Amino acid sequence: MDVFHDSIWQLWFIMACIILVIELTLVNSYYLIAVAFAAGLAALTAWFDVSINMQWLAFIVGSIAGLIGMHTLRPSALKKKQR
Repeated sequence: MDVFHDSIWQLWFIMACIILVIELTLVNSYYLIAVAFAAGLAALTAWFDVSINMQWLAFIVGSIAGLIGMHTLRPSALKKKQR
């Protein structure tokens, strides 16, 4: 992993962009936005030169928090509240 040490934040950022592009091509899918957000969060932690374990922790926690947030804000939940 020493080869990618200086550019690991760029790999996280590229992964976030790829996931976001995939999300934009899917119809009625909102959950990959949370994963792209988490990859961006991991890129931010990598930019501050945090250990790889903390980067993965930021990715996992960001994914879970984002998925919970997206689940509560999904359109079907919003439609039920309007009734």
